[in-house]
Amino acid sequence: MGWKMTKTLPYTTLKLLIFTCSLLLFGCGKEKEEEIEEAIDTANIFLSSRICGAAISILEGVGRQNTNARYLQTLASAYACKSDFDEPTFFGTDMPNIASPAPLGGLTTFNSSLSMDSSSDKYYTNLWSAINILLYAGGIGSGENPTVAERADYFNNADAGDINAQLAYMLLAQLGKFAFFYGNVDAGVKGDGTQGNDCFIEYDEAAVLAYLATGNTGGCTNLTNTGHANLGTPGSYSVARLCQGVILFNSIVDALPGVISAAGGDDFNDLDDLLTDIDGYKTDYTDAGGDPTIFIQQNQTGCETDNAADDTNLQLFFGFIMETLFI
Repeated sequence: MGWKMTKTLPYTTLKLLIFTCSLLLFGCGKEKEEEIEEAIDTANIFLSSRICGAAISILEGVGRQNTNARYLQTLASAYACKSDFDEPTFFGTDMPNIASPAPLGGLTTFNSSLSMDSSSDKYYTNLWSAINILLYAGGIGSGENPTVAERADYFNNADAGDINAQLAYMLLAQLGKFAFFYGNVDAGVKGDGTQGNDCFIEYDEAAVLAYLATGNTGGCTNLTNTGHANLGTPGSYSVARLCQGVILFNSIVDALPGVISAAGGDDFNDLDDLLTDIDGYKTDYTDAGGDPTIFIQQNQTGCETDNAADDTNLQLFFGFIMETLFI
């Protein structure tokens, strides 16, 4: 995933490079596998100078290779390049602050989180494109649940591990964006921004309102129960946007154990401790009457279908999980 450089090439040089690469890639007589490997190598050359669109064009030009781990990781990197996700910054600057403030408020202080300023933010949507390439790696169908176990059926252990690690980092960055914007965060504190809401959403579920009174959810209390305008209100929530939060949370929880066990380190120890705490938050959710199957849903369409007719579980999920993770 070599796109650490930020220098861009002059336009005339870029055109010549693209033309030359096209001749090399699509010349007569090349075997398909050779063409694919050359596309990956060429895309990485473009990514080293953050020429994101050219990298995407080269890779998409040979057709999606859904069982080629190297291709998928490079394509995901190319779409992430069109967002503001940068791995050197992620590891060097952001990750050490992941639990500051705890539990996960540090995610909202990531460099890539601070640019999120609308529900259709281009960096946010481009990072979703990268995430979905890896979530559904192997050719998992759009109607299936794209779990770690499902991806393991398509790749060897090393390739699956690499895909899951890259995916986990992007998911953490994307959850940081989501929480920063919809949680109205400033300096890692929910509700301290300029958008006016103290909570992610406005609640009318009695169990959630009682929980908000316990002090476990920061400035979001039963007395300051205001939600983000773009997430709607009880009875007319934006289920699609709320389900993005559900998918991010569940996919992170699914991917992290394997990543932690393979990587280790102090930053990951914080996340390991968090996973233990999350088990307690899930218990609070189910004790309040929430359907536990929400925690295995990683498919956006499936989540929307499950919650279209009744917003109870979404209210409980955001009240007991999201408001507690970001305080």
